[in-house]
Amino acid sequence: CLSSSHFDIFFSHPWKDKSFLKHVFALLSAAGYRVWYDVLEMKWDLDKSMNEGVKNSSVVMACVNGDYQRSVNCMKELQMADAIDNPKKPVVSLVTERGPKDWASDELRSLCSFETNMYCDISDVAQAGSTAWENPSADMLSDLQESMQPMLRILDELGIAKSLLTLQ
Repeated sequence: CLSSSHFDIFFSHPWKDKSFLKHVFALLSAAGYRVWYDVLEMKWDLDKSMNEGVKNSSVVMACVNGDYQRSVNCMKELQMADAIDNPKKPVVSLVTERGPKDWASDELRSLCSFETNMYCDISDVAQAGSTAWENPSADMLSDLQESMQPMLRILDELGIAKSLLTLQ
């Protein structure tokens, strides 16, 4: 039985990228994953909501860029994931800004485990700009779906089960 507090993915992202990342959330949901998404799950106590979401999710997906690492709440979510033991909470990353070697801090690199290759670079698709993602074309959505395929494989390799039924 699926608990109302269990999630497959905790979706950690900067608010500034919401117009783009809501499509990533929709794609993950359509693929059958139950995703903790702040718009739907955040309560009045932000720290408590984030902590419970991280703790009750199988994996943390960090949508990282320069804005992400400057966000106190985003970094707090990664730190919460890092603090969980037995077993260690896996973190996978969607890179949404080109050249993370140029902008990513040592702390972000460490918390996101970039050295383990558990990340997917979707920066080419994300660079379309927030206004373009308010009403994306079918081609943009298709490009996003294609760019997310490596992440879906990573989730599968980690054994992240899909909690939702999908219509095929």
